[in-house]
Amino acid sequence: MKTRHVGMMLVGLLLAAPASAESWRATGFAEDDRNIVTGALIDAFRFHAEAAATWYLNQLEGNLVSQKTFSQFSHAMVSATYGAFEYTYTKDGVRNTRIYYAMSGRDDPPTGLPSGHTPMANFIAQDSTRIHAYIGANDQSAIRWTEIETDAIPDQHRRDAELKAVRTIERDIRSGVVTRGGRLQAFVSQPMCDSCEHVMHEFERIYGADIQVNYLEGNLSPAYRRFRRLINGFMNTVLVLVQRPSRSNHPTPPSGGACGSIFVQ
Repeated sequence: MKTRHVGMMLVGLLLAAPASAESWRATGFAEDDRNIVTGALIDAFRFHAEAAATWYLNQLEGNLVSQKTFSQFSHAMVSATYGAFEYTYTKDGVRNTRIYYAMSGRDDPPTGLPSGHTPMANFIAQDSTRIHAYIGANDQSAIRWTEIETDAIPDQHRRDAELKAVRTIERDIRSGVVTRGGRLQAFVSQPMCDSCEHVMHEFERIYGADIQVNYLEGNLSPAYRRFRRLINGFMNTVLVLVQRPSRSNHPTPPSGGACGSIFVQ
C-alpha cells in the first residue's frame, strides 16, 4: 500500500487551471486481503451488473445467445473501471453520506443484439443514499475531461467513471441535495489517468472538497486480479443462464435485482 499527495501540476495535460498549494490524497493497494477497497468495488460492480443482467435478459425475450455474441457484452462489463464515491457532508446540522456508484464507458454497454431497447439506466435500482452516477446531456460544468497527448481516440476520457461521479455530485450540490465542502472517499478499481486526476483537482478547487482516493494497483497486482476473477465469475454465471435450453421455470427477476443470488464471492 502506498499513499501520495497529488499536486495541481500534471505533466502531459493541456491545463488552464493555475497551480495550487492544495493537494488530495491517493492510496494504491497491490494487496487487499482485508477488502478495504475490494468490498466497495464489489458493491459498485453489483450495482451496475445486476441491472445490466436484467436489461440483457429482457432484450433476449427468452431467446438463446451464442457465447461469441455474449462476449461483446461481457467484455464491456469486466473491462470497465468501477468506483464507489462516498460523499459525506453536513446539512442543517446533520451529517450525511451518499454513495455514488460509477462505471466507465457507454451508458448502455454494447450487447451485439438489435438496437432499440430500453436504456439500461431504467433497470438500475437506486435510493436516497445509493446513487447512479452519470453525465447529464444538459450538464453545464467547468469540470471536464482532458485530452492527453498520447490518446489514440479523441475525447476518450469523457466517459471515465471518476468524471461521472464528480459531475453527479456537482449536480447534487447545485440543486441543494448535498452541500459543498464535504469529504469524498473514493474507491476505484484501477489507478487514475491524468485526466481523472485533473477532475479531482478541479472538484477540490471549485467545491472545497477533502478528497481521499483508494485504488487497486494495475492489472498485474494481486488485488486487481482477485477483483477481476470475482466479476468474471458473475458474468460467467449470466452466460450459463442465457445458454440454457429453457428458462421457462425461472420467474422474471425484479428490475435492478437480477442475479443477486448467483454472484460468486
